Amino acid sequence: MIPVDARPAPLQSIVTQRSGVPLRVRLVIGLLLLCVADGAGSSALSRVGAAVTARLVVERTAARHAAGSPDDAASSRLGTAMAHAVHDAAVRLHELAAAAGVSPTALRTTVILVAICGDLILVSQVGDGAVLMQRHDGSVLRVGAMRETAWAGEVTCFVPDACAMTQAAELRQASAGDMSLIALMTDGIDDPFHPLEQSGAALVEQWRHGTMEPI
Repeated sequence: MIPVDARPAPLQSIVTQRSGVPLRVRLVIGLLLLCVADGAGSSALSRVGAAVTARLVVERTAARHAAGSPDDAASSRLGTAMAHAVHDAAVRLHELAAAAGVSPTALRTTVILVAICGDLILVSQVGDGAVLMQRHDGSVLRVGAMRETAWAGEVTCFVPDACAMTQAAELRQASAGDMSLIALMTDGIDDPFHPLEQSGAALVEQWRHGTMEPI
């Protein structure tokens, strides 16, 4: 989980990490990137895949965004950088698999990438997990891909599968000025609060204030 207090001017961040789950937070001039990757439990080298993917997706998004034409629309420039960064990570996992003499499926991982540029928030997601955002008025919404199946963990597409870039390019957009909190969650964390669209506010309340009662 990565709860991020996104109050505008100045932007403040609080990061918490579940043990063993690779995450990246990178701030460059005018761009904040948040990423979490969670390896597939059935894949032998998924921890390696998750670590490599989280690092490359953030690094390549920042580099591609910086190299893009300033004449491009902000959403187009950033969205293209995000999708191609996931492709770059998939290519790298295929290279590592070939070098190790294993199938690329051994390195399978999910990935969630959130980019904040000015007032623009873009969300890119491959696999399960969830992104919750809380508005300044207290309302909570889910931004990003919905569950592919009825149960968390039943994932049909991972990095470095061929479908990964297609999923990564299905961007969701929000306004940073409206948000007071952004949370990135890996699979399974949302189970006690399913469906998040209805129960997300209770989850955020527990993060902010704690609880002595089961939810």
